[in-house]
Amino acid sequence: MRNINYLYDIGGMSTKKIVMDHKNKIISEDVISYDDTKRPNSWQLDASYVFSLIKKDLPKDTKINLGISIPGIIDSNNYRILSESALTNINEINLKDFFKDLKNIEMFKIENDAKAAAYGEYYFGQNQKYKNMLHVTVGTGLGGGIIIDGKIYKGFKGGAGELSKLFSNFDSENMNLVVQSTSTGANLKRYTDSIELGKLAEIEDVVTAKTKDNTKIKKLIDGKLFMKLVEENETIAVKVFDIWTTSLAKYLVSLNFLMDFEIITIGGGMSSNSKFLDTIIKKTNDYIILFKNFSPIENINIVKSNLENRAGCYGILAKLIKSNLT
Repeated sequence: MRNINYLYDIGGMSTKKIVMDHKNKIISEDVISYDDTKRPNSWQLDASYVFSLIKKDLPKDTKINLGISIPGIIDSNNYRILSESALTNINEINLKDFFKDLKNIEMFKIENDAKAAAYGEYYFGQNQKYKNMLHVTVGTGLGGGIIIDGKIYKGFKGGAGELSKLFSNFDSENMNLVVQSTSTGANLKRYTDSIELGKLAEIEDVVTAKTKDNTKIKKLIDGKLFMKLVEENETIAVKVFDIWTTSLAKYLVSLNFLMDFEIITIGGGMSSNSKFLDTIIKKTNDYIILFKNFSPIENINIVKSNLENRAGCYGILAKLIKSNLT
């Protein structure tokens, strides 16, 4: 596989791009920004618009391999997106057809973003040491990828690992989902709403990336500034941080009891913050102690992703490499 690899990881706020040579050395890294006026609502983008940005970005006169990591349930064999996510208007898109006029594309692979990130962390980040692992991307949403026996586990219809869509409550009619209490986007919105209200916003009012007026995009605080406020002991930031990390820690404990992973790696923008990661590790192990008389699991092996925000791009690269070898 001697062609240059163009690797894209589509996110809700931007698309990450990495260009690598045939020896898997990074030539360049960049971010493709979106025009927010192109959004049909406050939290989604038209799929054709995003793929048009990628198409425009690609070289036309050099033989390349193309890999795209995409949110939503993905049929990677037939190059289709099966569910809406940060991308909408997906039904008419066959990505192989979309890019077919670029005759310089030698090899082309797509994968769900969270699954790609998990495979990238398994293949490159952990050097294939752990054959059974969970990779959790704590980003705008909450993504998950499961590796079993060194392979991406997709489930019966490709939906395995959709961590954000699990219910977080069972005794209420409210449709509270895990993503509303565990994702970066939801908690930054909770902080913003709390500041506006002058008190801690209720979780029922916090829906990831939505506002009461869907035609208006609310400007959220970013993760770095939020963590700076936590470090400075700003009252509401500390409250939101405590609830956030407690919810995520309980969730990881539950997932680990279900699957008994060798390792859980944490990726996404928040993974690079040591206070965030240290708090998650401490809380998960504190909860495990509660079960010491009933379970052989004494702790959870949680570590920061070695690839951090690059995991999705590396995962789609691993798929290109594997395809070339078979």
